[in-house]
Amino acid sequence: MKKNIYIILILNFILFALLSLNNFTYAAYTKGTSTSDGIEPSSSGQSTGSSSSSLDLDSMKSDADSFISNGKSNQKITTGDVKKEVLSIANILVGVASIVFVVVGSILGVQYMMGTPDKKSELKQKLIWFIVAIVLVYGAVGIYNIIVRIMENIVQ
Repeated sequence: MKKNIYIILILNFILFALLSLNNFTYAAYTKGTSTSDGIEPSSSGQSTGSSSSSLDLDSMKSDADSFISNGKSNQKITTGDVKKEVLSIANILVGVASIVFVVVGSILGVQYMMGTPDKKSELKQKLIWFIVAIVLVYGAVGIYNIIVRIMENIVQ
C-alpha cells in the first residue's frame, strides 16, 4: 500500500512539473510603450530590469486605472487560443496516462502470470477496472474531438 501511495505521489509530482512549464500570459502590451516604472517588458512578459519607482498611493491608483482600461480594450481571447491551450494540456495528460497504463498493465500481467488461482481471479476484477480506465481516457479524447467538430459546424 505504501508503495502505491509513493508511486502516485511521484506521478503527481511529474504531472505538476510538466504543467508548470506553461508560461503563457494574456496581458496586453503595446510596443513602444513602457510600464509605470519605465521598464520595457521582455517578450516573455517579465521585466528586464529592477524597479526603482516608489509605491505611493497615487502611482498605485494610476497603475490600477490603466490596468482596467487596458482590460476594456477590444483584444479578446479567440477560440483558437483556447483550443491551443486545452490541446497542449490534454496531450500532456494523455501522454502521462499512456505511460501509467503501460506500467500498470505490465505489473498486472506479471502478477497474473505468477499468481495463484485465487490471485488470478482477484486480478481479473482489477483488469476490468483497468480496461474501463483506458476506455474513459481515450474515449474522452474522442468525445472532445466530436464536440469540437460539432461546435465548429454550428458556429460556421
